[in-house]
Amino acid sequence: MRRKSGNAQVVDCFHHFVYGLEDPSPAPDLWIKDDPAHSGVDLWGGTFWDSPDLWIRNTDDDGTEHQSPEYGQDNWFYARVRNKASVGRAEHFVVTFHSKGFAGTEFIYPADFLPCIAAKAGFDLASGNTRIIKARWPRILVPPVGSHTCLLASVITRGDHPVASKHVWEHNNLAQKNLTIVDLLPDTFMILPIVIANLRRELDPMFDIEVWLPRGARGINVTLIHRSKEFFRLAKTEVKQFKFEFIKPMPPTQQIRLECGGYTPTVRSVDKGKIMTSNTPELVLHRFPDSWEARFPRGVRSGMSVVVPPFTQKVVGLKVAITDQAKIGQSYKLHFVQRHSATQRIIGGIAIQVNVGMKT
Repeated sequence: MRRKSGNAQVVDCFHHFVYGLEDPSPAPDLWIKDDPAHSGVDLWGGTFWDSPDLWIRNTDDDGTEHQSPEYGQDNWFYARVRNKASVGRAEHFVVTFHSKGFAGTEFIYPADFLPCIAAKAGFDLASGNTRIIKARWPRILVPPVGSHTCLLASVITRGDHPVASKHVWEHNNLAQKNLTIVDLLPDTFMILPIVIANLRRELDPMFDIEVWLPRGARGINVTLIHRSKEFFRLAKTEVKQFKFEFIKPMPPTQQIRLECGGYTPTVRSVDKGKIMTSNTPELVLHRFPDSWEARFPRGVRSGMSVVVPPFTQKVVGLKVAITDQAKIGQSYKLHFVQRHSATQRIIGGIAIQVNVGMKT
């Protein structure tokens, strides 16, 4: 199906004039889970940036486990669509898929969702039932090796459209998977550039930037990097000039696997969209010259306050360093969270899965 069919009005036209279907009565309520605990409510207060109902497969194999996208080949988008019980049957619906080639905390419909990369129609979804929908991700549109990608999806049917200007957590028709997977050895690090934004005029400009670590995690140090020391003026934590100092550079045979598939190559050109690692000194020095670094306080949940004026965005670097105290073979998932200080509403987040490897 053409990408423009992700437009809700086009979906309605297909419903009536192509398929000859009547308006559903009662209307269906289609949704995609934001979190394993999500019950389908529109206004969801839990995590929403790592949807269990969205995943990627490298081949058209109908697998249900998320895989890192593979550069240089077709991949496949998958979404599990649900229709709430005690509502109408969805005789025709469309799922749109899109990806953002950067790590951002805040995405809004439709600007960040449409035009989409792929759109796929489904039919005859009864109330209380689920359906897995898949669509090809053309290889020409798969981001380069070493890039972060955020997967965005929406589900549209006659009588149940996503609402304009809503975030994922504000409408159950919207979902995202904002996940980076990194294999790191002890005494190495990665830096993920993240865009934090304030997209609303009326929103107070103060935000809490938080890091959530799993209980029992050892040997993980997390800091935030920005070009201006003034950015950290409200942070009640240690702030120092960022210095690019390797603890122990990774051996040439060791590589870091990233969520967008493949492995980080030797840096031959500067790419601001790339994730930086212990093996990419040229990229680190280009991206964050004369910068400042603030350490997140130790603890399962820690944070710092920053100011982001309305209708502006800030690019920061989230540095995750693994020490020799980390448990070999362990996998840790941490979360980077943007919370509005005044309302305490979480407006965005990113999940990072760190797999601790063994030195050779």
